[in-house]
Amino acid sequence: EEELDMRDLVHDLLNEARRLSGGRHSISCEAAPGFLRGSREDLRSAFSNLVSNAVRYTPAGGRIVLRWMLRDGKGVFSVEDSGIGIPEEHLPRLAERLYRVDRGRSRASGGTGLGLAIVKGFAEAMGLAVSASNRAECQGACFTIRFDDSQLREWNEQ
Repeated sequence: EEELDMRDLVHDLLNEARRLSGGRHSISCEAAPGFLRGSREDLRSAFSNLVSNAVRYTPAGGRIVLRWMLRDGKGVFSVEDSGIGIPEEHLPRLAERLYRVDRGRSRASGGTGLGLAIVKGFAEAMGLAVSASNRAECQGACFTIRFDDSQLREWNEQ
């Protein structure tokens, strides 16, 4: 484990998302100051899977927002998009290995059906909560990983 500056990591992910998008999306980030204890490789892999899914399943012209915030003593990383959304009946099964909401669309966009399973495996190994929800106000989806206070070190503690 190491202490990761979450602002730096979120900005790295922002740059990755912009490269993947190739200018087809409006991509932004909001990152509060703070540090997270964990494996850089594992965190980056989990977060990157959420980011690449947002780029993959958001139509050109859509919006993607990466967020790192501290809320109620917890660290919260989320990826929100204005994409196609997820039918409610599929939300509980999204993180199953090889599960696809729409097999044809997943193959066409290059999905393997493993990305969210990787995120879920990472989260379970760290005892974290991962959630997926639809955004009623403008379609799209939001994926969130919550970290407890034992994994955080606030900016002012350095």
